[in-house]
Amino acid sequence: MLINELSFSAADNLACCLRDEHPDVVFVGQPTGVGSGAPRTFELPSTGATVRFCTMRVFAPNGEAIEGTGVQPDIAVRQTAEQYREGVDAALEVALTALE
Repeated sequence: MLINELSFSAADNLACCLRDEHPDVVFVGQPTGVGSGAPRTFELPSTGATVRFCTMRVFAPNGEAIEGTGVQPDIAVRQTAEQYREGVDAALEVALTALE
């Protein structure tokens, strides 16, 4: 399963369930966004920084809170700036190679 920091809320819940209930699933990419529960994003007026808040706590099947925990990849993949500019999805390339 491809994951990264954009795997958040429902996608993070799914990843946590697969991690806990199906240990044969392999996660490729970057850690999930470690959050759930109707996220709300706010821009702080004084700095322009963006902050994301979660409005409830959700627990994975193993009993850990998803917020702040999330899923770590079994195969970590870093996308380089050059790959990004060329439209190459490094995590997808690694996952396809692993499937072969």
